[in-house]
Amino acid sequence: EIIVDKVTVVLPNWQRELVTDLSLRLGTLSDSVLVVGSSGVGKTAILRTIAGLWQSGRGRISCPSDPSKLLFVPQTPYTTLGSLREQLLYPNAISSDATNDQLLQVLEVVCLQSLPHRVGGFGAVMDWSTVLSL
Repeated sequence: EIIVDKVTVVLPNWQRELVTDLSLRLGTLSDSVLVVGSSGVGKTAILRTIAGLWQSGRGRISCPSDPSKLLFVPQTPYTTLGSLREQLLYPNAISSDATNDQLLQVLEVVCLQSLPHRVGGFGAVMDWSTVLSL
């Protein structure tokens, strides 16, 4: 179950409110919501807030305690600032003890096993939204 209770979504820099006092409840697998609106009104920001990517704002959000029970599919992939390792492990890069061999196995599954070599290793820091095909 996902409960959004009087949530106000604010840009991470706190410069502008995008959504004010949003409340909704999704309780079963058959529940769904279609979020529509003009560009820049906060559709993606709502999902980023519910997913915990944005911490700015007010209100209460309750989600399953097991994050593997949720799936958010963005219009375009979300890339982080940081190393290739951090990109692959996001949002658990700091707490992960994944080895380079394990990361290479994942990259092999998606036919990107040569990526670390091409960019200078797992520690390479780049603008991944321009390096990777989105």
